[in-house]
Amino acid sequence: MSHQTSPGPAEYATARYPAFYMKKLKEMNRATHAILAVIESWQPEVVIPAVKDLGIKVIGEIWIEPTPAQQRKQAHLAKRYGCDGLFVGTLENLFHCDGSMTAVGKETAKTIGKWMVNA
Repeated sequence: MSHQTSPGPAEYATARYPAFYMKKLKEMNRATHAILAVIESWQPEVVIPAVKDLGIKVIGEIWIEPTPAQQRKQAHLAKRYGCDGLFVGTLENLFHCDGSMTAVGKETAKTIGKWMVNA
């Protein structure tokens, strides 16, 4: 669930109140997990705890197709803000057509390993 917490050109195309929406979905037994942006300017330090307080697991995400450096940053921020998991991107970004890992896939494998050790 993307969200924008301040006025701007994107505010009309995003869910501005993720905790409110997730509360309503939880009340209807329609939510167990939420993918939320861990973008520092979108107040993850407020939004993520509010959603977790509802008993909903939070998966941190910024980029759908991150570079290796972006994947490292995304993982760091997701951990920093107390997310339960990390959105790692699309399969096309993680693996080549022949099944071998891309540079992002290799970084993601390292990231998942570190995440699991510290879980």
